[in-house]
Amino acid sequence: MTKLSEYLADLQNQSIAQSIVIGNKACDLDSIASSIVYAYFLNCTVEPTIPVLCIPKNDLALRTEVTYLLNMLNISTDALIFLDSLLIEKLRNRNIKINLVDHNQYDNSMLKLQSYGIETIVDHHVDEHSSCKGVKRIEMVGSCCTLITSIIQSNPELFTCDDIVKLLAGTILIDTINLDFDKGRTTPLDVEMFNFLCIDGRDELYNALISSKTDISSLSVHDLLRRDSKNFDFSGGHMVYISSITGANWEEFSKMEDAVSGTEKYISQNRLSVLIIMLASHGSDGSFKRYLLITHGMKLVRDISGCISDLSKRLNLVEVKAVPVPFTDWLVYEQLDVKSSRKVVLPLVKSWLQGIELSQPPSL
Repeated sequence: MTKLSEYLADLQNQSIAQSIVIGNKACDLDSIASSIVYAYFLNCTVEPTIPVLCIPKNDLALRTEVTYLLNMLNISTDALIFLDSLLIEKLRNRNIKINLVDHNQYDNSMLKLQSYGIETIVDHHVDEHSSCKGVKRIEMVGSCCTLITSIIQSNPELFTCDDIVKLLAGTILIDTINLDFDKGRTTPLDVEMFNFLCIDGRDELYNALISSKTDISSLSVHDLLRRDSKNFDFSGGHMVYISSITGANWEEFSKMEDAVSGTEKYISQNRLSVLIIMLASHGSDGSFKRYLLITHGMKLVRDISGCISDLSKRLNLVEVKAVPVPFTDWLVYEQLDVKSSRKVVLPLVKSWLQGIELSQPPSL
């Protein structure tokens, strides 16, 4: 058992923890890997620290690339701490320190923790200007794990653990699409930190991870929407979710059995005013395509369509005219700027929605 495995195996007994590290609500591979490695680093160098995954435990199975990599490293998911863990309730009664990775402000999924100040922030998204007591490092690199690697590289003994190296390297590859500068998600620091990790079999690792991530055959649309979603509210309580689905283009999505019913269920469960779905997929010829879908609330959709021209210029959107009957109330666009992921789209959407005057949000 590696040192990291020993640390994770003992997490459930860490009621003495003085600090926690928590990633964002989407809880993708970058958030989970960043949380685990940064918590281990703080635990070794500063004070007793544990990683917390910002989802219910049952939702981890939806993140197929995460479970694949953890299984490959023989890391038991039963050892991990989730936001609905009883241990979190015990820690709330103490003056616990909060460290954010892969996001830089609390969201509504973290209500249990918001009474605590933020100790440190390590993130690669747009700065929301939250204050913190210690280190605040926000850089628009491809992966938060790139920044984690940069921070801990002065402790070379940590990299003698093969699990840490593979966890960081695999995540950087997924987030940067195998360090492909042409896809617009890779920076020189991503390449530098990946090379620092000095791992063999780069293409094999990337292909295995992307295959596990894009195999969505066993998941319903409802599962796919909640697997990777981020949200914000505006105009007095209107809730907006942006869900990312990798492994399906528009034609494939529209033919899924529960495309409409699963979407409607997700909207109802979360009382959404707006749902935006970002589709991304590779074709058999190797081409990469993105689609952007907007749905829910006819008045709301018309208000949003009035602002879509600004977004269209930034993302080079082309409206899909011929949509099947069940989707005639949706706005469907092919996004020709395939380099712009949700990390780019979310702040754009948030900025122009703030200027829209809307009716009352859905009642509870």
